[in-house]
Amino acid sequence: MKAWMITALQSESQLEQVAEGVFDLDIRAAEVKGFIKDSAHIMMLAVSTNLVVGMASAVLIRHPDKRNELWINEVGVGDHYRGQGMAPALLEALFTWARTHECQNVWLLMDEGNLSAERSYRKLSPSSERRDTVMFEWSLKPASDE
Repeated sequence: MKAWMITALQSESQLEQVAEGVFDLDIRAAEVKGFIKDSAHIMMLAVSTNLVVGMASAVLIRHPDKRNELWINEVGVGDHYRGQGMAPALLEALFTWARTHECQNVWLLMDEGNLSAERSYRKLSPSSERRDTVMFEWSLKPASDE
């Protein structure tokens, strides 16, 4: 029996207690408020008692000429909670949400070499293929942040 349950992020108070390793950086209250208010954003949480032990966040992408798609932005599982099937459970919860929002595809990009993440994602039988792709990234940090 698993000692955690999956729920959607709906209030700031849900992120008051978070296990080490779930997020990369400290929670920023203003960003949480904005995330919750934006109906195109969704975050599923794995919670044990009142402690967030895992999360998966995604963004609904709308196109004028295609069906909706869901971009999975990030998946994080607490350092001491890995190996319990949490990442696939979080993704399944996002898939359920995506179906209710008429998404045709769900996308996830990961760093090559992250073997534990790849094993977790493959449990969900994705259609994946190795491609030569180029990712462009622009840093838009204000000069004061450097």
